[in-house]
Amino acid sequence: MIANAKCLLVAALATASLSVGISGSAKAEDWKCYTYQSAPASPVVKGLESMGAKLKELTKGRVNVRCNVGGSLPIDANSIAPAMSDGVLDFGSVVNISGYVPLAAIGLLPGMFKNNAEFDEKAWPIMKEVIQAEFDKRDLRVLTIYHYPAQVIWGAKSAPALKSLGELKGKTLRVGNPEVGDFAKIFGAIPVTLPTPDVSSALQRGSVEYVITAAAAGGRLWRDFLGSGILDPVFVATSYVVINKRRWQSLSAAEQAAFEAFAVETGRWITQTQEADDGVAIAQFQKENGWQITPASPETHGQIVAAMRPLQQKWADQRGAKAVELLAKLRAAVGQ
Repeated sequence: MIANAKCLLVAALATASLSVGISGSAKAEDWKCYTYQSAPASPVVKGLESMGAKLKELTKGRVNVRCNVGGSLPIDANSIAPAMSDGVLDFGSVVNISGYVPLAAIGLLPGMFKNNAEFDEKAWPIMKEVIQAEFDKRDLRVLTIYHYPAQVIWGAKSAPALKSLGELKGKTLRVGNPEVGDFAKIFGAIPVTLPTPDVSSALQRGSVEYVITAAAAGGRLWRDFLGSGILDPVFVATSYVVINKRRWQSLSAAEQAAFEAFAVETGRWITQTQEADDGVAIAQFQKENGWQITPASPETHGQIVAAMRPLQQKWADQRGAKAVELLAKLRAAVGQ
């Protein structure tokens, strides 16, 4: 009788434990999504919001995602990826990744790629597995990538309109990462690192004469202080949409496949939307503001490639055999 009672008690506890496990797994989860992009109407924010909505749909409401714009949380752009590794954030987009995932910055090297299409079609298939392995070491998974439009040089109203890169010698150039700082030095410019909010006043004062950005990004943001541009792309600006690995593993195989496919399509949409807007912005600058704009030329791109080749190799050598091998493969793929 006592033995039977014990058996019943064990069975009851097992059933209760199973019930708790089932209800726990069915309980709704609140995920935090974050990006460095501060404009709520930007394609980046809209794209991440659509990914969050898709995830809720795929999980039948089990996962609820709240997307936060840049600056709404006390996490700066350089800290987003580490915060996702630690589980403080669940998924979002990251940029300025060279300090945390050094190999992922290979796409930022000036002169590596002619445009976004060359990166996507020729480089990313080679890079993807290697870059994913680097993120994986940090408990992160890359869902997709997206690009900003061509990163070109714009001049302040008070600065001479550039006809060639040689005219940068002795001029101040605002840069956003160390790789582009090397580009500035190669062409004789003085690299200046400034946070975005400080650029307007620097252009106005003349302490910064030129900036590297896209027309639809910094071009619009600093429109009142700019007056010229030279449209040869310096580098391809790539951002990564990343998810915490434990969160990724909490999804079923079917949910993972469907979510990643949607993220890839959304990444393409972000890139295409921003590129289309870039063309509109350039036309506005010329027609409405009378900016002097020098079109891109194959000769100038060739100058950038030739000038940056030794620095690209130095960059890879400093990061080890894996970087050296990847750089060689990428150069072969793009015909350099």
